[in-house]
Amino acid sequence: RFVNVNDGDCTGDGSSGCMGRYPSALGTDDYPYAFWNEYTTPAGPGYGGRGYYTYDEFGWGGESFVDPEDADLTWNSNKDHWVGSPTVTHDGSDYVFNVVYQDWTRNNYWLFHSEAYDDGFIVFGQESTVFDEENCLIDGYNSAAHLSMNDDGQGVIGTIGWFAGADNENNTSTNEHTPIFRLTDDHGANWSDTGEAGSCGYYYVPN
Repeated sequence: RFVNVNDGDCTGDGSSGCMGRYPSALGTDDYPYAFWNEYTTPAGPGYGGRGYYTYDEFGWGGESFVDPEDADLTWNSNKDHWVGSPTVTHDGSDYVFNVVYQDWTRNNYWLFHSEAYDDGFIVFGQESTVFDEENCLIDGYNSAAHLSMNDDGQGVIGTIGWFAGADNENNTSTNEHTPIFRLTDDHGANWSDTGEAGSCGYYYVPN
């Protein structure tokens, strides 16, 4: 058990608003990692979901986790990232990280792909939309997304959801609540857009 990974007061006013939620753990050969998001109660429109990660700078069993780092280097109070799902793979020369969040205020699902890795420290790139909830799905009827990937760079990102236009009251549409997913073959740098779900290009499990 490690204390002070997150300080419980990132608002700076003594309140208990900055609480860590939805933790995930993974590791490389050299370092253990923890990912989570915090409920920061900002002045913005949502809940202030903010994604963080940390790692043990002295490796496995080093008992010295670094101060939390932002997964989104351009995070602001208009963003609301929750329920992150991270992965790590090795492309033959270096480690590659991806983490996806569901935004509870702006909707949509946002992926962060690592652009650089240096002795444990990860530099994530700009957010990119991997599921367009506003235009392709029915808001409020979709699960958090999950990532899975192997060291050959083949991966899948999925959610359980409803496509826009589905009959979410009577469950009689040909597009019922179903697994929806996209594929990658380059460690998450790019994701498929040639699936069967209309103009959105997502794959899904048919009825």
